[in-house]
Amino acid sequence: MQMTYINSNNEQIDFSLDSEYLLIDVQGVSGLNLNIEAQKAPLQDGQTYLFNTLDSRLITLTVAFVYEDDNDKYFKRDRLLKMFNPKLGQGVLQADFLHYTREVDCIVSGMPDFHVAPEDSDTLCKVQINLIAHDPYWRDARQREIEMASYSGGLSFPLLLPMNFRVKEKSKKIYNDGHVDAPVTIEFFGPAVNPTVTNETTGEYIKVNKTLVDGDKLVITTGFGNKAVRLIDGAGAESNAFHYVDLQSTFFDLATGLNELNFDDDNDSAGANVKIKWKNRYLGV
Repeated sequence: MQMTYINSNNEQIDFSLDSEYLLIDVQGVSGLNLNIEAQKAPLQDGQTYLFNTLDSRLITLTVAFVYEDDNDKYFKRDRLLKMFNPKLGQGVLQADFLHYTREVDCIVSGMPDFHVAPEDSDTLCKVQINLIAHDPYWRDARQREIEMASYSGGLSFPLLLPMNFRVKEKSKKIYNDGHVDAPVTIEFFGPAVNPTVTNETTGEYIKVNKTLVDGDKLVITTGFGNKAVRLIDGAGAESNAFHYVDLQSTFFDLATGLNELNFDDDNDSAGANVKIKWKNRYLGV
C-alpha cells in the first residue's frame, strides 16, 4: 500500500516501501469509535435504541527516511515540516491499492515527531505523523458522472440529407457500491423550465422553480454542511439560487445499492440536460 499526502498548496509527498520516505506502519484507516444514543423509560428493561454517529477519524503514519549526513537529514526533515504545516489547513490523504485509490480530507493534529533510532541505524530517522479527518468517510479519488436527457440511439435513413431519429434518455440507473449513502452534485443545463431530478428508489426529488435559458447552468450540491444552489449564466456570472428550490424538495444522497434517477422539466425542452456527479464513500480501506 502507498499513502500520498497532498496539502492545500497542491504539494505532494509519497510514503511507501519504495519511496524516499518509507511507510513503516499506519493506524486508524479502518477502525472508528461509535457513539450510540439510546433512551430509557421508567420500568423499562434495557433501553430503546435511537441512532448512532461516528467519531472523527484519527490516523497515525509511522515513516522513516535514510540520510547521508546532517545536511541531508535536516533537508528531509524540513520537507516534512513544510508539507504538514497545520496553518495550511486541510489536505488530502490518499491510500493506493492494486486496483483502487481512496482519499480522505484531514489535517495534522500535532507537528511531526522526529527521533533517530540508534538501535536500527545511525543514519535512520523515524517520524510519527498524527492526522485527524473530521469527516471520517473515505471516498473514491475518481469522481463518477452520468448524463441524463442526452440523445441516444436512433434510426438513420439514406435520404438526400442524412437523418437520424433519436430519443432522450431521461432515466438512468446508478449503482452505489460504497458502504454508506453518497451525496451528489447535480448540474442542470438550459434551456429548461423548472427542471426536476427524482430518485425513484427513495421517492425523493429536487425541483428548481426557475426557467433556464440557453447557456445557463444550475449547480446543486447535497452533502452535509455543503448544501448549495448556484446559478451560472452564459457570461460566467455566478449567483445564489437557493430560493428557487421547491419547498418539498429533498437534498438527497444516493442510497447504497441501485438507484433509479429520472429527469424532467415542465416544457420538455429539447436542449435540456443534467449531469449527476458523485464519489462513493467507505468506512475504511
